[in-house]
Amino acid sequence: MNKKSQITIYILLGLILLISFSFISYLNNGSVKQSGIEKSAELLFDISPIRMYTENCIENTGKSALIYIGKQGGYYELKKPYLMDDIFKLPYYLYQYLDFSPSINTIEQEISKYIDDNLHLCINNFKELEEQGFDVEHNIAKSNAKIAANSVSISLNFPVTIIKGNQIKRIENFNAILYNIHLKNIHNLSKEIVKL
Repeated sequence: MNKKSQITIYILLGLILLISFSFISYLNNGSVKQSGIEKSAELLFDISPIRMYTENCIENTGKSALIYIGKQGGYYELKKPYLMDDIFKLPYYLYQYLDFSPSINTIEQEISKYIDDNLHLCINNFKELEEQGFDVEHNIAKSNAKIAANSVSISLNFPVTIIKGNQIKRIENFNAILYNIHLKNIHNLSKEIVKL
């Protein structure tokens, strides 16, 4: 009887050790999996701050473009003939009975040129986002403005590479719309005045 009870005790101890080992093994695997999830979550990052930051800069630079070209009669770079003195730099819309007023297409191109030349002032090499842990590289921006009835839409081809940790993401296209801009009506009115 003593031998049977000793064998039973050894079997019970073996079972307890087996269960303990299995439980410890399960806990270790669970923590490895969890740390793997944390690592993969760390690698995945949201690029929406870069998109929002860039599109906000497009919108602000677009508004500045409208003010600037508005002061210069629809031009970013004045075309001859124009009037220039200490206060004004204005193009002639009518000169020697010839119409020199800009077309809608010309105004769109002038807005685009302004944005291309001045967007970097707002972007500031993404320094604000670098403080948040993003490493951002970018190429030259090329914008395309379109004037609608009550808005101006701006699409921007701006290859941006975002690096955070070991992960790299790229964005190339950005968009912004400036609402309640009645540039088309103003243009039509100026054309009517030139005709008169």
